[in-house]
Amino acid sequence: LIIFAKTDHALSTLSRAIERREVTKRYDVLCWNYPGMPEGVIDAPIGRSGLDRKKMTVTPLSSKLATTKFNVHERFRVATYLRVSLITGRTHQIRVHFKHIGCPVIGDKDYGGRSPGIIKRAEDLPVFKGVLGLIDRQALHAVTLDFTHPRTKRRVHFEAPLPEDMENVLSHLRQRSPR
Repeated sequence: LIIFAKTDHALSTLSRAIERREVTKRYDVLCWNYPGMPEGVIDAPIGRSGLDRKKMTVTPLSSKLATTKFNVHERFRVATYLRVSLITGRTHQIRVHFKHIGCPVIGDKDYGGRSPGIIKRAEDLPVFKGVLGLIDRQALHAVTLDFTHPRTKRRVHFEAPLPEDMENVLSHLRQRSPR
């Protein structure tokens, strides 16, 4: 789900709402491993990587505060299905935070989600390869979006179902990697 402003007034109104954190989004995320608890908050500053300026990383240097909340929706032996919301909105925040805690987003080429080294048991490598054969992008999807409409001033809510590739990954995990 993405917001597009059709007028300058809408753009400035929505920009202010985003700054004030009045626009809310919920994401569904499939990550490798288990974050260690059924729900939690990742509070770690994010800044540009010193090694690759196109990437972000958790760092105390030239960074901004970043906070991500998550709830485990479903757990598998090699992966976890999460419901995620952002308290702050930093570039690549979800991807960077989950890599930081050892649970990179499945399929993420930039932040470790396609690296077989993330799998701890050799017997789980076939599941890892099977999952990556089903999805060629990050398994991250904006499911809900809520904001106050700039013209009508009414709160609006939008939902987008999980894409087919993520549904296929979930089916694969349920069959081949139960908890």
